[in-house]
Amino acid sequence: MSVPAETSRRPACEATRAARVAPDLISARKRGDAVEWLLEGTRLAQQHAEETMAPHRKFRTNALIFALTMVALPVAAVPKDPCTLLAPAEIQSLAPNAKIGNGVSTTISAELGSASCVYTWGTGGSVQSGKSSLHVIVSDASKLFPGMSPAMIKEGLLTEVRKPGANASQIAGVGDAAVFKSNDPIRAEATAYVKGRLLQVTFQTSDARVKKDQVIALLKAAAQRL
Repeated sequence: MSVPAETSRRPACEATRAARVAPDLISARKRGDAVEWLLEGTRLAQQHAEETMAPHRKFRTNALIFALTMVALPVAAVPKDPCTLLAPAEIQSLAPNAKIGNGVSTTISAELGSASCVYTWGTGGSVQSGKSSLHVIVSDASKLFPGMSPAMIKEGLLTEVRKPGANASQIAGVGDAAVFKSNDPIRAEATAYVKGRLLQVTFQTSDARVKKDQVIALLKAAAQRL
């Protein structure tokens, strides 16, 4: 049976992408660029968590795992299950009329001490067609950002709020530092640096941005259980 041209090209394309990403992360670390290392590391963790939910994209997932292991250092224990941090009843505040079941837990990278829990509801295969999702990601900050002090990690996180035109704000009373940001109306993300861990709660739906208060409340609840 012949393999479609698009599928046959994927391994090379994804390997090329991974080869570009890993050196960028390593270069940022060598320069001591705390902000770039922090933001690029969390972006890859979030992207990989989303793509593990789509088995038919295994080439892309494998490429991202390759990029992450390129920057990982010592092997860490599998992190705490993020699905224990929030109950479906709490997440119901995001969609009172939806039926929200248990989340699906995935280890993103044991080397990075990073794991995710994904809750999905609605119809279709994308936000545009009616699907909604909540991602809860917990990572060991010392493994995700080796060589960076707690002060550098905190500064990197708070830099998001200071960007010109950023739809972001600082969240008070959560860990060492916490921020909310929404780069798109369909995406709302709250991130906190708590007890040496990076905790991310990301909501995606057609009007995610207007659920800012609910997303922040979920971050606070999850942070208390770390």
